[in-house]
Amino acid sequence: MDWGQLRTIVWLRGRLIRNQWSRSGGFNAVLTMIAVWVGFVIAAAGGLGGVLAGVFALAKAEPPVMLIVWDLIVAAFLLFWMIGLVTELQRSETIDIGRMMHLPVSLRDIFLVNYLASHLTLSIILFLPAMLGLCLGLILGGRWSMVLMFPLVLGVVFMVTAWTYCLRGWLAALMVNKRRRRVIVAGITFGFILLCQLPNLLGNLMHDRQRHRPRTTKSAPADKQTATRTAEGDRPSLSPVVLAAHKYVPFLWVGNGAMSLAAGSVWPAVLGAAGAFGIGGLGLRRAHKTTIGFYWGQAAIKKSAPKHKVPKVAAARRGLFERSLPGIPDEAMALASVFFRSLMRAPEVKMAMATNFLMLLFFGGMVVLFVPPGLGLLISRVGWLPAAPVNLLFSAVLAGLLGLLYKLSLVPLGELLQRRERRILEVVTKEVE
Repeated sequence: MDWGQLRTIVWLRGRLIRNQWSRSGGFNAVLTMIAVWVGFVIAAAGGLGGVLAGVFALAKAEPPVMLIVWDLIVAAFLLFWMIGLVTELQRSETIDIGRMMHLPVSLRDIFLVNYLASHLTLSIILFLPAMLGLCLGLILGGRWSMVLMFPLVLGVVFMVTAWTYCLRGWLAALMVNKRRRRVIVAGITFGFILLCQLPNLLGNLMHDRQRHRPRTTKSAPADKQTATRTAEGDRPSLSPVVLAAHKYVPFLWVGNGAMSLAAGSVWPAVLGAAGAFGIGGLGLRRAHKTTIGFYWGQAAIKKSAPKHKVPKVAAARRGLFERSLPGIPDEAMALASVFFRSLMRAPEVKMAMATNFLMLLFFGGMVVLFVPPGLGLLISRVGWLPAAPVNLLFSAVLAGLLGLLYKLSLVPLGELLQRRERRILEVVTKEVE
């Protein structure tokens, strides 16, 4: 790495930022400075709050409590990170590599600067100082082994940011086509909404199963139940499945490391930090290869020279809208073909079709899974009852789809009528002349 070039690249980026502020006006520059100082204040407040929480709240906490606290912090960080993921994927690079390829500079240094600049997000500003402050607070509270939490936390954050940057570079190569770009952004947004609704669906499913579970008639004595509840309340326990998941899921290694350090074992934290940095290194290497390959034109050249094959002469098939129908002008058929192809390529139409399918899937699953046991006799007596909600839902979806197509067809129909009237007017004008 050439440190002189790296300093020059950083200076160039700072100069570009100052020029951008000067062109945007004094008011926008003041707002930007206020946002920067607010970010510093939020980071400092989060770090101080983490130190106080580590010293006074978690200094004497039991290992399961440490695991739960760190899992909640990591889950909140991932939630905020996913919320800003769509904006992060659409954000442009800090320094455009394509404009630097004709200069005698290292593209690796530019890639490194762009990757470091991608950390300036709200989720990093909110959670990283708070997590580091919590580690420092645990150390000041008397748990000196918690010093190993620093590399573990940094490793997990590095892993998340590296693979996010890899995903961003891969999508940048795909979104060169503007139509594909809109489809990808719409699909990511739709997938994020479904992912956010997944815990609600699973929670309703588990709640429904527990509510209709048969209750046991045998009951223990009151004093034994009270003693058991007191012991369970004093000592929080975790199921073996949860403990096994914390060993294999990389996002849960922070909680597993904190619990093991609180219990006196340092190896899970050390191995977790090494694994997180290793996975993050693979993601960053993959991101560098994808990004540089895209700018060098290697992303599109992946296949070898095609083999010479004798082309097969296939019979030409005409599409539905390429045929002539009696009573319909050729102009109307051509316009209908163009309109149909534009509908098939539009992201909003694809979203509407996917929404209808997923609504049918979700509500049909709810009909199958959330049937109360009391209706079992009625369902067995009336065989058409389970199919009635599905048929009703299918009819509603079909009506909504027809309404959507009707609304979308109004515009080209009006254009077709205007074009037809214009042609008739031209013919009449020529005949009069």
